[in-house]
Amino acid sequence: MPELTRVVVVNDGKATEYWADSWTLATQDDGRTLKLFGRGDGTVARENRDVALMKDLDATFEQIITTAMGESDKDFQTVPWLSKTTGLSEDIVRSALKESSLVRRPVIDAAKYDDWWRLKSRGLTRKERWARWQSLLFGRTLRSA
Repeated sequence: MPELTRVVVVNDGKATEYWADSWTLATQDDGRTLKLFGRGDGTVARENRDVALMKDLDATFEQIITTAMGESDKDFQTVPWLSKTTGLSEDIVRSALKESSLVRRPVIDAAKYDDWWRLKSRGLTRKERWARWQSLLFGRTLRSA
């Protein structure tokens, strides 16, 4: 089964997923036992799946993200939070955020908050506005990535 890359086993309502680059199927005990032998760790398969999902989502993704971020009362959201909220993998969320024109990273200490994002439509935070005023009044520059 070379096309199969992910196997999901659901038992007692708990799902466990296993990834491999390919799977081999074998039966035992007159077909009562099914064995799946995976080859590879599935890294390439995960990347290919993420790329395919990105293409499928395209513009819909921005709507999903902006809806999730708009419903939150926090200034910034992290990639893990967005991944958990939307059900998409962190890699998909991270790469789509980087390409989106609707979100931005923190203006101050961006390197310190690597996975933090904010809707551009919300404008600057109080701390960012204060730093902006200080830069205008005292000639200080804002620290950004």
